[in-house]
Amino acid sequence: MQNAFRFCLQWLIILLLPAATPAFAQNLALNKTATATSGSAGLAVDGIGNTRWESASTDQQAITIDLGSVQTIDRIRLTWENAYGKDFSLQVSSDGTTWTVVKDVVDNTTTANEYANLRTSGRYVKMNGTKRATVYGFSLYEFEVFNYSTNDTNLAFGKSATASTTQGGFPVANAFDNSNDSRWGSTPNLNAASLAVDLRGAATISRVYLIWETAYGKNFTIEVSDDAVTWTIVKTVTNNTLHFNEFLFSTPVAGRYVRMNGTARGNTGPDYGFSLYEFQVTGTITPLPVTLTSFSAAPQGTGVAVNWATASEKNNAGFEVERSANGLDFATLTTITGMGTTLNAHTYSYLDAAPLRATSYYRLKQIDLDGTFAYSPVVAVQPLATSTATLSIYPNPTADRATIAWEAPITGAGRWYLTNNTGQIVHGEALSGELTTTLAVDLQAYPAGSYVLTVEAAGKVVCRGRVQKLN
Repeated sequence: MQNAFRFCLQWLIILLLPAATPAFAQNLALNKTATATSGSAGLAVDGIGNTRWESASTDQQAITIDLGSVQTIDRIRLTWENAYGKDFSLQVSSDGTTWTVVKDVVDNTTTANEYANLRTSGRYVKMNGTKRATVYGFSLYEFEVFNYSTNDTNLAFGKSATASTTQGGFPVANAFDNSNDSRWGSTPNLNAASLAVDLRGAATISRVYLIWETAYGKNFTIEVSDDAVTWTIVKTVTNNTLHFNEFLFSTPVAGRYVRMNGTARGNTGPDYGFSLYEFQVTGTITPLPVTLTSFSAAPQGTGVAVNWATASEKNNAGFEVERSANGLDFATLTTITGMGTTLNAHTYSYLDAAPLRATSYYRLKQIDLDGTFAYSPVVAVQPLATSTATLSIYPNPTADRATIAWEAPITGAGRWYLTNNTGQIVHGEALSGELTTTLAVDLQAYPAGSYVLTVEAAGKVVCRGRVQKLN
């Protein structure tokens, strides 16, 4: 069968080919000459993540890097200490005299800034600070410059993840939201913690990117797995001091799950654990077959609402909504067209307007474009509550006509409808606004079998009964 119908609460699978990237991330600013309005500027370009440039405690401060020659500049990374810049601009120059602003930043709130696709060039690069976030000066661990941007789709974005420990208020989802303003944090003062993401498909991984908060990982491994049980180490890191860790695999690695397994903290204070702003994974991924994220059937008014949603679909012709009175023998109520192949989430719904009076069972039959199919789990729905009005149907059984009578008169607008044994409405009419307690029904046009007659008023079931049609 082309699709195995998957039922799990997950987000959609992303399928995009990665853009070409260099075999390694070369920081053009590393160990280049740096100057600043105050402080030791060279500490921001030494490639060591726990040494830092700190300016005087005033708002107007700047740090400038001489790349040695005019270079293509497409990405800049700033790794701040807790005394980060709130307002600043990034500027480039070919001569150190005439400057061009390539990025203006106002109200920054994170210690990890990355600006991609700048598409500029220059020999000199400057961070011109105009407002501090704290009473201290501007404090940069690292000021990095790159001649390329990595624009691959983040396969881990929005995916479900698990962690060995989590600090309250910093859930795992924060590391997969494409934001450096939110973060996952592990339990403080523990020297080991892991965070794993489910990519929801067979992935060929070319890059793993970790963006740490100041509670970074000192020793850790990057691991992959097909089943989240057996893990393979693809990168081992010891004595890390950087807050941006970019791992590019010249030979891509494969796996559905990717894990950061930390064994030593970079910040060993009792209030710190491991803390990631972002855990990104790029590469290619083969989407799973039709992935159902939810399926439910529940009373809605006088009917039963059947709702379901998919995270992705592959070669999906559509769905049949089926119902059963015993959970074994199912009949099709309706057919809903699917989306074919899509990586987008979709929701579907169907209202069974004439549900069974007894406990009923619903399921979906998902059908591929080639005709193969699979079933969802079965959902049971308890019988709908009806009024206590006494209902009489006579004659019953009948070969032609039947009269239906009940005790309490209907006031206002109402309707009645007749459904067959699959729940399909075969006939229905509005009731007049006059007081009435009887209804004549002509069954001559219908095949022999069992039918349910339902009377409603003001959106509620007044009475419901079964009538048997003879040949």
